[in-house]
Amino acid sequence: SGGSAGHGLEAPDTLPVTQAAGRALTPDYASPEQIRGDPIGTASDIYSLGVVVFELLAGVRPYRLDKSLGAVALAEAIERVRVPRASEAASDPAVGRPLAGDLDAILARALAKPSTERYATMAAFADDLERHLRGEPVKARPDGWWYHTERWVRRHKLEAAVGAAIVVAVPAGAAAQAAVLVAIGAGAAVALWQMRVARRQAQAARDQAARAEQVKDFTLSILQGANTDSGAGAATTASDLLKAARVRVERELSGQPETAVELMTSIGDGLLGLGELRAAAEVLGQAVALANRELGLRHRHTPAVMVVYGSVLVSLDRPKEARAVLVPAIAEARRQNATHALVDGLRWLSSVHMSEANTEAGLAAARAAVDALSSPGAKASTLDAVNAWASLSNALNVAQRAGQADAARRALEFATQLYGTQLTESVLAVRMLLAKGLATEGRDAQALDELDAVLADTTRFFGSVHPKIEGVANFRGHVRLDSGDTEGAIEDFRLQLVFAERAGGAGGTHVGLAHSALGKALAAADRSAEALVHYETSARLLREATGADGAFVARSESMCALLLARLGRLAEAEAAFAELAGAGWVGAAAERDAHAGRFSELRRLQGRHAEAVELAAASAKGLRAHPSTIVRATASAALGSALLAAGRPAEAIEPLREAVRLFSEKQLAVSPQQSEARAALARAEAVAGTP
Repeated sequence: SGGSAGHGLEAPDTLPVTQAAGRALTPDYASPEQIRGDPIGTASDIYSLGVVVFELLAGVRPYRLDKSLGAVALAEAIERVRVPRASEAASDPAVGRPLAGDLDAILARALAKPSTERYATMAAFADDLERHLRGEPVKARPDGWWYHTERWVRRHKLEAAVGAAIVVAVPAGAAAQAAVLVAIGAGAAVALWQMRVARRQAQAARDQAARAEQVKDFTLSILQGANTDSGAGAATTASDLLKAARVRVERELSGQPETAVELMTSIGDGLLGLGELRAAAEVLGQAVALANRELGLRHRHTPAVMVVYGSVLVSLDRPKEARAVLVPAIAEARRQNATHALVDGLRWLSSVHMSEANTEAGLAAARAAVDALSSPGAKASTLDAVNAWASLSNALNVAQRAGQADAARRALEFATQLYGTQLTESVLAVRMLLAKGLATEGRDAQALDELDAVLADTTRFFGSVHPKIEGVANFRGHVRLDSGDTEGAIEDFRLQLVFAERAGGAGGTHVGLAHSALGKALAAADRSAEALVHYETSARLLREATGADGAFVARSESMCALLLARLGRLAEAEAAFAELAGAGWVGAAAERDAHAGRFSELRRLQGRHAEAVELAAASAKGLRAHPSTIVRATASAALGSALLAAGRPAEAIEPLREAVRLFSEKQLAVSPQQSEARAALARAEAVAGTP
């Protein structure tokens, strides 16, 4: 009888995942022909190196595309994106000014979309950079009288300076005399103070410009040596270059910590983007140590690099180390009013807390990230807003609290400001959060509409075989199951199983949980024989992967025992339930209560009605406050069915009515469980003579 606590809890049949185990090559570094799957060679390497050099020189990438795009969608996106001039894209004007002209042209040639328009060899790329450093005309710029004259002036600064001094001598002298007269008129003390302030400001600007020039020259010198120093020749990759750069930073910039920390942060971020997670962690860890030792926590670079390092530690599943880095970084970022570092630090800290089941702390960190967007003096970017609101929606989802959908909508509003109508990975992630929020709030019809659209767009965006599809299918399966669409849920969980087996083969926890999800939907559809096969497989795989004492294993074994009972194999069911008598439900009280409801069904089928009623009553009491409407409805139906079978129809009416009410409230279609509860209620009312 499907009206019992048969289909189990609504907990997702996947292990919680709080970070990626690794990252594939980000499309931001891939050449157009590499994305299209065309033959690649030196030109492709030159393109990837061009992206790296652009980022090191300008402090930002020339563009950002979403990771793991489907080939068609990514090829279209990379062809559409406009590569800006490095001098315009630079994160700081002082950094951008030295890049204007030659370096803009050199990078534009290296990043040309048609491979035939790039440098022919790595040596040609390096040669043009050497020409720039020597002040000679570069081949990336067209010939012209004015350009060659300007290059001559740069190479012969002394002669040019003398000529210029002659031309402007008189006007400059007049201006100086006028300045003296003004100073006398306004007061010598004020003039002196202004002069000192101006000198300090000028010196700061010169220092900043000098440091930017130093970073530029160092970065260019790394690429100059790419052919010879690394021994890799034309096969030098972006990853090789970054690793070589790290070695040179350690060797050559040990006495210049500010420049070294800045470069190491860029190198670490680049390695992170290329999927070199452990290499990124190593260089960023060194950068954090150097920054704290030589610059101090209060330097602006220190909290910034600590946050990036913390994010890598989270991705490497090292939460304790991540927290130790993120907490002081957040405090200092707040003191400096460094909004970007503060928001990123808080959202990663929220992820750490949630991974450790510290729900309240995770929620507090996510809310603080949102608050940081509008704190006095905040300089938040639109991307900061997207990330902060998405983090809050995710935290509310994990904690099963109200407000998930509202937070996701805010994130989606900012994502629309940022991307317009363009489909991106982050937009899809936010839409998934919105669907989860709608489902949690009981708006399943809207959630399913959104999930249908998200699944279609995810398939179009990533391709039909991308692992991202599995997560959408899994969640849509649960929403369909709750809404009464058991056949739709079976379809989704079969799709999930295909992806799980593609990723993990025939074994492992991931595959075991996918079998459990499919078994759950089949059981809810009263297809007990098929469901038993999947639950037996689930129990075996989970036992092999996690040991015999886990709650996931016990749940699958409990469902196997129930399904044996439904199939009339009562002796086998009795033995299976007996083996679970000592099961440990540590941290899974709701699973223990659901198990009692399943056991009550066996006792009812055996005619042991007093025990059946006792078990069902304990189950219903334990699950009375469960957040899932379906779980509460199932427990009430089990109690009503046990009372009816025990010859107590009048007492059965109330729990059966409650079950029907809850099923009707939640389900968009009448499920087999709801049909059975309605039939049991009709029998109870008929026997008791109650209208």
